[in-house]
Amino acid sequence: MKSMYMSIGIPPELRKALMELELELTRCGVPLVGIIAAPDAVSGANVLVVVRGRAEEWVEKVAEAKLKVDRRLGD
Repeated sequence: MKSMYMSIGIPPELRKALMELELELTRCGVPLVGIIAAPDAVSGANVLVVVRGRAEEWVEKVAEAKLKVDRRLGD
């Protein structure tokens, strides 16, 4: 997947979190198509993870990857 976080004006701290999430999803074997993020003043960001195949099959792995990234970044 080609990362475009810098070209769409994502703040540096969110960009780092998205890159970490992308790496963790890849490590978990999730068939990642893309990540769409919109900064949000309340939650930090609204994030949509796009996968190949049936999304239901990957929900747990995506949730696990997000928790790992949150712990790693100290959120």
